[in-house]
Amino acid sequence: MRAIANTRVSVLTGTSVDEWGDTVDNNTPAVSGIPASLVERSRLITTPEQPTPRVIRYTVGRLPGRTPVGPEDRIRDDRTGAIYAITAVTPPSGVGHQPDLRLDLKRVT
Repeated sequence: MRAIANTRVSVLTGTSVDEWGDTVDNNTPAVSGIPASLVERSRLITTPEQPTPRVIRYTVGRLPGRTPVGPEDRIRDDRTGAIYAITAVTPPSGVGHQPDLRLDLKRVT
C-alpha cells in the first residue's frame, strides 16, 4: 500500500433475509484487518436549480491494490465501528508496482 494507513477495515459482503422477508445487508466480515487510509473531505457546491451554496461531505478510501472489494460491498472501520457504503471503485492501473484501490465512500452508520 502506497498511501499512509490510518486505520484497519473489514469488508462486509452479501445480504440476508430478515424475519419479515426483507433483504438486509450482512454485517459478517468477508475479510478483516486490511490496512486502509480513510480521509473525509468536503466541497462547496451550487447548481442552477439551487443557487444557495451547500457543503457536501464524502470519504475517500485507499486499500491495497489486491483487496477483494466491489461497489456492492461495504467496509467497516475497525477502529471506530463506522460502516461505509462503496459508491465507486477505481481499479489500480500502473506498471511495475501495484497501486492502491481508490474507493468513494458514503457513511451509512
